[in-house]
Amino acid sequence: MKCVSFPRTGWRAYGVIVAVLAATPALGAEEEGIGDATGKPNGHRFLQERYAGVVADQTVTFIGQRFFREFVARWSDKARADAYSIAVFERPSARWGSLIWVEYANRKVFQTFVSPGRADLRALGEQVADRVYDNVVAADVQRLLIKEPDIGPDEI
Repeated sequence: MKCVSFPRTGWRAYGVIVAVLAATPALGAEEEGIGDATGKPNGHRFLQERYAGVVADQTVTFIGQRFFREFVARWSDKARADAYSIAVFERPSARWGSLIWVEYANRKVFQTFVSPGRADLRALGEQVADRVYDNVVAADVQRLLIKEPDIGPDEI
């Protein structure tokens, strides 16, 4: 399981990351022999296999980072959790606490508010990991079962 934390330094850092990721499939396909019958790399599937299991950390406060640690500890115990790449985001607020949400395939699969005085972040992280795993598996099953030519896979 890979945990990734992106710094909040601006768009230049994201541009460099995107450029590196864009160059990686072609290089990796040649080295590892991944591709279709013609020898050409199938990029989308290659990226899914290569970067599966990444849990990205986009939290900024102490509460968000502690929640992320508890969440990842429980998430890594799940069967086949390394097949799904997810991201944990946080939007802090002085008045309401932190809004924390988890995304899979650019969709929110869970969202909650965490108050600043909350002491049971371990239990919350474990409960959220269980619920997110169930939601991610359900979304993946739905994506595999529904084949509609008029609707794209991200529109279902």
